[in-house]
Amino acid sequence: VPVTAAAAAAAAAAGDGAKGDPPAPLRQQSSVSSLPPPSRSNSALPPPSRCNSALPPDGASQPQYGSLLDKEAARIAKFERILSAEIVDLAALRDASWSGIPAQFRMTAWQQLLGYLPVNREWRASTLLRKRREYAEAVPQFFDVDDSERSEYQRAIFHQILLDVPRTCSASALFQHKTVQRSLERILYIWALRHPASGYVQGINDLVLPFFLAFLTSSVAPELVNAAGEVDIDAVPAEVLACVEADSFWCLSKLLNVVQDHYTFAQPGIQRMVFRLKEIVQRIDRPLHAHLALQGIQFIQFAFRWMNCLLMRELGLPMITRMWDTYLAEGAADIDAPLTTPTGAPGVSTDSFAVLHVYVCAALLLKWSEKLQHMQFQELVMFLQHLPTSEWQVKELEELLSQAYLWKELYHNSQAHLQSQYEV
Repeated sequence: VPVTAAAAAAAAAAGDGAKGDPPAPLRQQSSVSSLPPPSRSNSALPPPSRCNSALPPDGASQPQYGSLLDKEAARIAKFERILSAEIVDLAALRDASWSGIPAQFRMTAWQQLLGYLPVNREWRASTLLRKRREYAEAVPQFFDVDDSERSEYQRAIFHQILLDVPRTCSASALFQHKTVQRSLERILYIWALRHPASGYVQGINDLVLPFFLAFLTSSVAPELVNAAGEVDIDAVPAEVLACVEADSFWCLSKLLNVVQDHYTFAQPGIQRMVFRLKEIVQRIDRPLHAHLALQGIQFIQFAFRWMNCLLMRELGLPMITRMWDTYLAEGAADIDAPLTTPTGAPGVSTDSFAVLHVYVCAALLLKWSEKLQHMQFQELVMFLQHLPTSEWQVKELEELLSQAYLWKELYHNSQAHLQSQYEV
């Protein structure tokens, strides 16, 4: 995908899904501002191998690609081979998963990529049994207690969760079902009590949905899943639902361990990601950056929710699920960690979905650059609060991921040392 200055934009201010008003902006040093903007044609830069790997070939009839059916069969066979091994090759699984995971392998692949499921086949059954039992024992200990036994802090958390869960994915019949809502309440409340440094923060309720949906659809008979991906929850056995709930809890915990400072006091992790988005946009598309500043639009106003909810409010659940295939394949590292050492050798932290996510947000914003530059303040606010992305399909999403990956490779490893400071 050629680098464009295209522009897009995005999501609503924190009011629709963040923890009250966004915290006061931080002042930080720029590590990107000294970089030269990329060439429009990019002709001198061969695209990274992953950059176009997610995109379909221009001509499906070209002999080097074969038929799409053959391609899909080969992809399924590859995942079968990787996941059926006695010891899973995580590097091979990450590489295969980056361009999307077939639905029938998603649950196992996600659990492997997150480190919840052991790579050694011999240990998997006992590990799942132990972790599911541990979660089941936590339910009566933390959740199934009389309200009078909860502290004031615990009652406040519980009350907020009870308010937020019914508002989570309100268009989905599955997530409006009382049985599912009760599962989500247990997951969120127990997670909050086990992580007192952050507790429950609005936005975490969104992040559990992809896990719950992927694990549920992989655990039930195909006839219980309709064309829209909704499950007849009343026909799901209680023991299956209990396993889905426990696995969702542990995988959510693994995910949030990477970005836990997004949800601690003042949410510094989100502040850093928003600042990084601002400096990336300034280097790639200065006219858009200048126009937003001229109109009084601050990045924290629209990007806070993108970082807090990982674009859950901007994209449909099927597209979020596909995006998470790539995110979980990226691994885990801090947003400020370099992808390589100054010598070019692999660093301690190699890749991270948190790093890639910032570049995905930049690609999203720049998709509508020209359009945004003709908008005034009120139009900008309305557009960024209601992005035209809810009907996106895989093609649009994978173009976004490919563009983001290219920019990450161009900018994140830069060893430029010129520094600048400015407000988010």
